[in-house]
Amino acid sequence: MARRPTWARWALLVLAVGATAALYPGAAQLPFFSDDLLQVPWAARRSGLDFWRELTPYGDYRPLHFALWHLLMEIAGGPSPALLHTLNLIWQGAAVALFGWLLLHERRIRPQEAAVGLLLFAAFPFAFDAVLWVSALSYPMSLALTLGALLLHLRARRDGKPLSPGALLLVLLAAFSYEGAIVAGAALLLAEWLLVETRPRSAAAWLYPLASLGAALIIARHALGEGFRILWERVPGNLLAWWQALLYPVAPLALRWPGGAERGLLALGGAALLLTAYAAWRGRHLRLWLFGLGWAVLWGAVPVATQPFEWSRDPLRVFYAVGMGAALLWWTAWQATTRRRAIALLLGAALLLPAATFVREETRRYRQAGRLIGEVVAASESASCRAGMLLINLPGRITPEQRRYPLGHEGVIPLPPPTDVAALVALNGGREVPMRARAAGWILPPLPYHVEPVGALLGPEDFRMQGCVRMGDFAPEGTMHLEAVAELEGVRPSQEAAWRFEDGIALLSRSCERGAAGEITLTLRWQVQGALADEPTLFVHLLADDRQTILAQADGDPIAGLYPFNLWREGEIVVERRRFPPAEGGRWIRFGLWEPSSGRRLEAVDTEGRPVPEGFLWCEP
Repeated sequence: MARRPTWARWALLVLAVGATAALYPGAAQLPFFSDDLLQVPWAARRSGLDFWRELTPYGDYRPLHFALWHLLMEIAGGPSPALLHTLNLIWQGAAVALFGWLLLHERRIRPQEAAVGLLLFAAFPFAFDAVLWVSALSYPMSLALTLGALLLHLRARRDGKPLSPGALLLVLLAAFSYEGAIVAGAALLLAEWLLVETRPRSAAAWLYPLASLGAALIIARHALGEGFRILWERVPGNLLAWWQALLYPVAPLALRWPGGAERGLLALGGAALLLTAYAAWRGRHLRLWLFGLGWAVLWGAVPVATQPFEWSRDPLRVFYAVGMGAALLWWTAWQATTRRRAIALLLGAALLLPAATFVREETRRYRQAGRLIGEVVAASESASCRAGMLLINLPGRITPEQRRYPLGHEGVIPLPPPTDVAALVALNGGREVPMRARAAGWILPPLPYHVEPVGALLGPEDFRMQGCVRMGDFAPEGTMHLEAVAELEGVRPSQEAAWRFEDGIALLSRSCERGAAGEITLTLRWQVQGALADEPTLFVHLLADDRQTILAQADGDPIAGLYPFNLWREGEIVVERRRFPPAEGGRWIRFGLWEPSSGRRLEAVDTEGRPVPEGFLWCEP
């Protein structure tokens, strides 16, 4: 490595930490989710040596990753979402900083130019799942270890040594943190050929790929036939996903390509590859460009050969390390423009801003989903939910309608099926209560994104329980909230009613209150005390001061229209809530029952048998 002022390395380290924090704000506050359900408890239950003898629940062999997890959980006294998410951020920041230091190896690269390259890698768009998923620690960890090995080797060669023993150790550790890092030794050999200016070449550098080969044999002994089985039928699609990762700045343009996105990727990517090579040659950084391309080929080889993913639905985090090669290619193109400041600024902004904006949007979606999971955990602690929870429309997958890139899942996958919500709640520190997650996607409002709910389709039998009913509420701007829609009290003897309607429907109590933001919630406690002759339903109106002008309506069957009265068991008691958003002038709530088949309002009487005028009941918050 070329000798540089100490301040330059410290400045790049600070920039790497700042870029990680700016691109992934709030990531440390995310809960456990998705694959964490199996991986975290599995790591917590095992000893240090077990990780070197066993595959993970998903058939991976990553002993260093899980041994580190186990050690931290032992120190912390148990699984901690904040601790393990912070660990991902630390390794991401380390990988970004080390990449910036790698650029300083080139004597002609100034620190401010290295900073641009650092940012290009920090903003690699398909890294967001690797950083935000606790279970994906292996990707930034293995890359940081490999970059550390690379820098140690370059320093050893600068000092006239044939190789670095420390680099040899880090190459082995990288392979044991992620199987795909068995290419780390070959990457160091490639650096010996392309980045080391000292002659002659070091024959001892062949020890690096030999060390990786030894690690690969150990991994194959455990994982052959599982994680390392070559899937020839998947290779073409995986190659296209790798191609997109390598040439991500032009990938969005392929969505508008007349012949289709895949052809657009090939055409635009091919042109971009030639242009970046030409720019690297003009800027006298062709060796660095070739190293970036070779790095991307090496780190893409294992996922291209072994991944069974469908790139229309699966995230691209397996190509995380390919992002460093991509950053080198695009940095060499940018560096060729530095003599013309205006062009350099425009090109830098064109390369950085779309990717950085994409990463921040994905992080925002994860934070929103994380808050929803936090509300589920908090609900398990409430008195009304301790008997059980029926959770409706929890999101298994949230996908924006408008894609940014042709391939790879864009959005958040907080609870992919099959998901054990009870285990998720317990893992995040909630109370272990009986839980059912059910899907009722047909009641979701029109949204500018697609929500795939968790669980089997909801049916009437799901309400045959005691406990609370909570429902995922999704707003067009992307916010997610767990709405308390009902409490199920089960079948009980007939209770004293405040009002009785025809057909034996009793309203035991009613209340309404106005929240701090101006929203109004109507709470009704019902019991069916006889056989129903028809299929009555509710009308609920929010009125102005004159008690005539209807400002809003919340009509329909109980529990968001999911549990009509005619499906209730005799004696069943349900407390349901209807919420009105803030409405200027809204003061009175008018409600009652009616029969859609005839349009007739059901008559009601109070506790003394007096008829309720016109069948209207009233509530003033």
